[in-house]
Amino acid sequence: MRSLSKFAHTLQTEFSASNLTRDGFKRYLANTGWMAFTRIFMMVLSFFVTIYVIRYLGPHNYGLLSYAVSFVGMFGFIASMGVDHIVYRELIKTPDREPEIMGSALLLRLIGGTVATALAIVAAFIFHQDAIDRLLIVLISFTLFGGAWQVITYSFQARVLAKYPAIITLTIAIILAVAKIAIIALDKGIIFFAFVLVLESVLYAVLYVACYTRHFGSILKWYIKKETVLEIFYNSLPLLLSTVSIIIYSRIDQVMLRHYLDAAAVGIYDAAVRLSDVWYIIPNILLASLFPAIMNAQKAADDSYQSRLKHLAALLLVLSIGVAIPISLFSDTIIHILYGDSYSASSSVLMIYIWSLAGFSLGQLMNMFLIAEDYTGIYLVSSVSTVAVNVILNIFLIPPFGVTGAAFATLISYSLIAVVPLCYPSVRRILWGRMLPS
Repeated sequence: MRSLSKFAHTLQTEFSASNLTRDGFKRYLANTGWMAFTRIFMMVLSFFVTIYVIRYLGPHNYGLLSYAVSFVGMFGFIASMGVDHIVYRELIKTPDREPEIMGSALLLRLIGGTVATALAIVAAFIFHQDAIDRLLIVLISFTLFGGAWQVITYSFQARVLAKYPAIITLTIAIILAVAKIAIIALDKGIIFFAFVLVLESVLYAVLYVACYTRHFGSILKWYIKKETVLEIFYNSLPLLLSTVSIIIYSRIDQVMLRHYLDAAAVGIYDAAVRLSDVWYIIPNILLASLFPAIMNAQKAADDSYQSRLKHLAALLLVLSIGVAIPISLFSDTIIHILYGDSYSASSSVLMIYIWSLAGFSLGQLMNMFLIAEDYTGIYLVSSVSTVAVNVILNIFLIPPFGVTGAAFATLISYSLIAVVPLCYPSVRRILWGRMLPS
């Protein structure tokens, strides 16, 4: 708590030094508060509902569902088109261009979503003979198209108005939680959980459009400009390719476990990953909330840029270690209480995987820095090289060590995300002056 208070005080001082008002600082703080509340509420709600679902389905059926989600997720980079960070950055830099930026970005996302959905469905019939696998993959693939409308959230974030996306997220989370509990109560089985995922993407699309229309006017004012489409696509191309690595990071473990082992192994592994991933709210909240502040400091080229990066890196590392130690020590007890004896093998995965939080946190900060400095090429090289390490490690570690091998592969590769960019002299030169203590 002392570190958080010190960091908040430091930021407030820096805002004053950067000629930003106290009201400006309060806006960022309120924005962080909404995001924190939403993530914590989501974490708690999802925590209990997911445990209920995992226990209900059992390792095999839960593994089937997790594998289908992971398989479809491998096509997610096509659906995203890599435009999200570019849209966010451009809306902050040139808010007057919002209609053309949003219209052009939405077009790219819709095209990407359509192509990704089609490819996922075709791949389901090519690579899978089992009818359940095919059906699950086909149903879940439609989420790739529906997710295009979530680009609207960056319009709210650029305005430092996380309140409205937060309310939408909370509303949808409650609806989906009720739906999942109803499925279990009525004993409807695994297919209905796939329908819930499709429902989620539909709800986000409808509510984001409705909310934007109410507060900022109709989306019909958006328009598509060929030059802007090409500009966004060109700038996002390195990020699109690097998004491949992010998708592979989050999905390849489950896919390869199913290939080398079986669906039950996927369920065992994913159950532990779920308990680790809930803690990713720490870097996600801090980085998403403070990205506008860091961008403003970067544009102003003042000393606050250095200070914010340095303090945020230290805070992320301390919080990550503080979470990892107790969870690693009590992993057996945690798994037994939450999942039961059928998931006992998940404890060894949790013990290892939770330490990847530190690498993920610092890696996300490094990626944010590279985007702020427009080092998208370095971002690409870093992402591709680290995911290559992840895949290679999975190939060599899963056969002899099973699910724990996959956990070690993730831990090692995540730790490299923040390290690889330091191989570039230009990055070291900037970080030495701006991040590292003298």
